[in-house]
Amino acid sequence: MIIQRTTGFYGHHSHHDSSGRLAIFVLMVSLCASCPHAMGSESTAPMWTHAWDSLSSQLWADFGFSGGYSDLTKPTSIPGVSVGEFIANNYQIVSLEKCLYRGGKLLTESAFVNASTILHSINKNLKVLFYYASDMDICSCYKACETYDAHPEWWVYDNNGHEVYPSNKQFHYYNSSVPALRDFWSDMPNYLYNVTSSSTASMLVDGVFADGIEGSSWPGVSEERALAVYGGRKLMLNITRAKLGSGKPVFGNGIDAYPQFPMHGMDFAPVVDGFCVEHVASFEQVLPDGTLNVTRTAGLISNMAKATAMGKMLLVRTWPGPVTEPINSMGPSYPSGYGPTPTTYAERQHASISHEEFADAIYLIVASDTTFYNYNWWYDVNDGVFPCNVTAGCSGPATWFPNWAKPLGAPKGPAIRSFKNGTEIGSVGSAQEDVLTFQEQWDAPIYDRQFEHVTVHLDLSSRKNTFVLWDQ
Repeated sequence: MIIQRTTGFYGHHSHHDSSGRLAIFVLMVSLCASCPHAMGSESTAPMWTHAWDSLSSQLWADFGFSGGYSDLTKPTSIPGVSVGEFIANNYQIVSLEKCLYRGGKLLTESAFVNASTILHSINKNLKVLFYYASDMDICSCYKACETYDAHPEWWVYDNNGHEVYPSNKQFHYYNSSVPALRDFWSDMPNYLYNVTSSSTASMLVDGVFADGIEGSSWPGVSEERALAVYGGRKLMLNITRAKLGSGKPVFGNGIDAYPQFPMHGMDFAPVVDGFCVEHVASFEQVLPDGTLNVTRTAGLISNMAKATAMGKMLLVRTWPGPVTEPINSMGPSYPSGYGPTPTTYAERQHASISHEEFADAIYLIVASDTTFYNYNWWYDVNDGVFPCNVTAGCSGPATWFPNWAKPLGAPKGPAIRSFKNGTEIGSVGSAQEDVLTFQEQWDAPIYDRQFEHVTVHLDLSSRKNTFVLWDQ
């Protein structure tokens, strides 16, 4: 992506540099669609699926530890259940963030091995993903940065030979057109073994969360060279899939709704096994009054449906309300025209409860056998990943979302999208959606779907008109 990292220690939310040029990106996409390296090989990765008994069987999470590993042993609000036990037994997939062990001196690689060992010891069936940025190094907290820093030929330079930095100049962009860079990046499992001296390191990696897959456009860098980086990144991900082997998938982050990226990440489908969809009804889709840009969010929903129809797994990330920038130490904010942003743990817990129904609804509209659901505030384990008492300094409601444990049942069919006047368009992701005019997109914010035990009605133009009706 054309991105500027947030100042927060965790998180791969990003906002896009206004200097990115749409024309360059369109050229890159059109050329790269026919490049040999853009075509993916068959992956040996299995499709991870879930049960339909309840929403609680479809959960995934993405987090690091502000308090170090003590975060895993501290209690939840459930008597006798630790944070680690709750995570390992209530999520199907977790992605362990960059700079994972914020409370200690371990670098990400060793911290990952330790945390994954703990979680796998509680539940051997839990799937644990290794976070790895595909566009830039995160050199404050990776052992691998010693190697990246020693190879300046792996960095991106403009046409005059000057390095192109992210705006904070803390990192280097990867020049993934360089074969040696691709080989090193894609050799992550062996690298984990070498730097941690753990003979089980590769067994603790169930897959890779590849952040920053989309876009490579910088001022002063020619279209040809930018295209080479972009195409090289696709090749790098595909090489990683082959090296992982043993049925371990690569997830690309991700599918988005940014207008400067007309393919919205979908052109990476041939080289990944699944996508993260990180900004659902949030960030680039949020208007100043807190309502949604219907066209952008509807397009995102359509692309999610298309991705699952292509056989891709989805990690769907929803949020407690219309979150957007600015981002502070506690995470994102509500727009000024919507209302005050929760600033205490009690306020965050209350907002999580009050906004849950809309988040449940938008996920259930796109849910398939291979989608997984995440709903919390930010990227620390204390940001709503587990239930806690408000005095414990965390954001998860003490009573853990009762609706998620209610019977759900399989969907009776795909979601149907409609105009406000009730006229149906067709199923989500269908060809009928693709031909809607701009005005028709805004006039068609309604989605309906039936499950065995649940009725879902989503109105992108109104959170208040959205509902999820449970039989019990």
